[in-house]
Amino acid sequence: MKNIFGKGDIYLKESFPLGSNNNGLLDKVCAMFFALTPIVQHYYGLYENAGFTLYLLILPFMIMKLIKAKYLISKSLVKPVIPLLLFEVYCLIIRVTSIGRILYSAFFFLFLILLFSGYINVRLVVKYAAWIGIVATGFIVIQYGFYYVLHHPINFEPYRLLLPANSRWIVTIKYGRKLYRPSGFFLEPSHIFLYTFPIITFLLLSPNLNIWKKRVAIILSIGVVLSTSGMGIFAVVGIWALYLLTNGNVNLNAKQLTKKIFSVRTFIMFILIIVIVIIAFTEVPFFRSAVLRIFAPGDGENVSAIAGRTRRASNYVQNIEGFSSILFGTAGVNNDLDFSTSGFFATYIRWGIIGLVLSYAFYIEGVIKLKGPYYWFSILVLILSFFTAHTHGTFYMMYFAAYLANGYYINTVNKKVLMENKLSV
Repeated sequence: MKNIFGKGDIYLKESFPLGSNNNGLLDKVCAMFFALTPIVQHYYGLYENAGFTLYLLILPFMIMKLIKAKYLISKSLVKPVIPLLLFEVYCLIIRVTSIGRILYSAFFFLFLILLFSGYINVRLVVKYAAWIGIVATGFIVIQYGFYYVLHHPINFEPYRLLLPANSRWIVTIKYGRKLYRPSGFFLEPSHIFLYTFPIITFLLLSPNLNIWKKRVAIILSIGVVLSTSGMGIFAVVGIWALYLLTNGNVNLNAKQLTKKIFSVRTFIMFILIIVIVIIAFTEVPFFRSAVLRIFAPGDGENVSAIAGRTRRASNYVQNIEGFSSILFGTAGVNNDLDFSTSGFFATYIRWGIIGLVLSYAFYIEGVIKLKGPYYWFSILVLILSFFTAHTHGTFYMMYFAAYLANGYYINTVNKKVLMENKLSV
């Protein structure tokens, strides 16, 4: 596969060193499979779904690596993921549904431990995911061309392969939406955003930014904006603003950051952004529709994008009564929640306050212990968890965990180097 990062790939290796010694052909296949899992999770597979099928194909190779490494598991690297493992145990204790669920949890345990121990090359995952995002952006541009030039909408999603549980997307893809919102081969605009925003974050906010990294970040940002994902537009604008504000130096202390925020340069930048947004809102139809879709209060079933993700869930939460339900969640609710709800609300409703604490501890620890892009990425995921269900879903959660695992690895290496330097003095 062509190196889209050019000569700057050497810096990509420095930014994503976890599992960098795994460079064989099968390692590349595993990294590609892992990068695909969030996308194909909604389609038929040999077992459960295509995403889980790819995990099952990757796991034996990871176990072989583990055996070859004489069962080397890094306790310091695995330690951050303990809250997620405890959350899985807690869910089993509260409500065990089947033997299959127990086996799934065991698989989940093993895969996360091997992932954090470096048995997948994270740099290759990022590289392949970036390629996937670029191709999706190209497809979105083609979709816009067909729709606005030829007045004929086209779809790239293989909707005939979707699982029955995802039938709502079959109707949407087949018969279209009121507002045309192309998303390439992703099922909806929010999906391409969730998939590409980690890459944009780490490319722009990591050290050693070069022209190749910036070009990839620009292309992926264009894809997110063209998809008209409300969450995506706000997050991408925020990431770029942070990059421009800090000149890529995201490790500024509070005093330095405050000085940057209230500088003349920031004021000029802010005015320019406002002017660009006003022009885009008045002159670009799809941008205007996206903004109205986010903020317009609407009526009846036509609610704003934010209200659509939070209103029904918050109403459900208000009706939860009893100490046990608040602490441990509402029993049997899995079959009652037939609407899309955010990770925060869904976790609270199903698993209570204890479930919230355990599932959020992983990301909160990232905010406390990690630096630079990993700190900002942890904050972004926490914010997004109030508006999307995917932050707590297996496949995107595992995908996000790979990026954070790399951050913990860098922390561990830096601490080791610091300790060695102290001992040598």
